[in-house]
Amino acid sequence: MKGWIYFARHGLEGPIKIGRTEDPFRRLMDLSVGTPIELVLLGAMLSEQTSLEEEEIQQRLSVHHIRGEWFKAEAVLNEMARLGSRVVPPDQVKACRGDCGWSKSANLNIRVSSDEKALWRATARAQNKSLSEWVREVLNPVAGVDGAL
Repeated sequence: MKGWIYFARHGLEGPIKIGRTEDPFRRLMDLSVGTPIELVLLGAMLSEQTSLEEEEIQQRLSVHHIRGEWFKAEAVLNEMARLGSRVVPPDQVKACRGDCGWSKSANLNIRVSSDEKALWRATARAQNKSLSEWVREVLNPVAGVDGAL
């Protein structure tokens, strides 16, 4: 399923839920019915394969699992940092409600620091790949998203 993988925090210091949906804000409204504490969207990332990617992220964080799709906050925040520019802030998610123009052939404009780009380039070289090839594989190995830097 094409959609969002979202990261939502229970209050300001609570655990973080990792889930998938077509509309993160609607999903948080639905989840908020059962809790007196506000759920806060920390960010989300678009994916052509939300089920697969959500499962991979949750598997990486399995030692930090609390219950259901809830994980210890520090571990999830570190994972979000690892995912880098793929995770967009809530205001960009909101601007993208409806149609984001996301497709398998999308040319992504990725903004990263020069240090992060140098690390990516070195990683790509170590795998005998161009930076663009490596980015495409990392961003979405199943769908073959065209990511350009």
